[in-house]
Amino acid sequence: MTVWDESELPFNVHVGENCLLERTRGTFARFRSTRDPGLRLGNDVRVYHQTAFSVEPEGTVEIGDSSLLVGVELMCAERITLGSGVVASYNVTISDCDFHPTDP
Repeated sequence: MTVWDESELPFNVHVGENCLLERTRGTFARFRSTRDPGLRLGNDVRVYHQTAFSVEPEGTVEIGDSSLLVGVELMCAERITLGSGVVASYNVTISDCDFHPTDP
C-alpha cells in the first residue's frame, strides 16, 4: 500500500494490496461511518486528488479491484458498491440518496 501523506487512515478503512491513495484534507473530511468496514478498497485501486468520501454513520463504501477514482465525490447514507475496473473522474458524484427528508 502506498499512501502519499503521513496521517493515519480512519480505523474502519480497509485497503487492499498495491493501492495508491493520494489523500488531501478533504478526502476523509466528511467520513463519519461507524461501520467496519466503512470503506473497503480492493487490490490495485488508485485514488487521486480531490476524491472525497462523504459517508454517513451507517454507510459503507466498497471499491472493486483495479478501479481508478480521480476527483470523484462519493456521498453514501447506506451503501455504495463499485465493481472491478471502474474508472470515474472529475465532476462525477456517486450517491445512494439525495439526502433530503421525505416527510413534509
